[in-house]
Amino acid sequence: NFGLGMRRLQTTFSPARSAGSDPDFDDEAQKIFALLGASKSTGRYNPCDPIWKHPTSGGTIFVGNVEAASNMGVLQKHGITYVVNCTDNMPMYHARTGEITYIQFDIASWSRYVRGGHDSF
Repeated sequence: NFGLGMRRLQTTFSPARSAGSDPDFDDEAQKIFALLGASKSTGRYNPCDPIWKHPTSGGTIFVGNVEAASNMGVLQKHGITYVVNCTDNMPMYHARTGEITYIQFDIASWSRYVRGGHDSF
């Protein structure tokens, strides 16, 4: 059950960080992949990993890094047409081609926002 898995992730996910710093997102991604049973990295990380596939449509959610995001061949190989850029400093490499639709969501800003004493959602 996907919902139960997400609850398990929410209760076991605790980002490792130094005082005053953002978490190491590569390390945190590996923890999530391991919890999902999707860890198959031969090194520290893979450029692009599937983390969920819809059972009937086949639509797939991938988690990737700058190596995957900047390589149109990798995106095309996996049929990726939408990219959620979760950084505040990585360009939207293929926006001008019209083949990739981008959404900017700076995930670290939410952590800084909550640490700043604002109400979380």
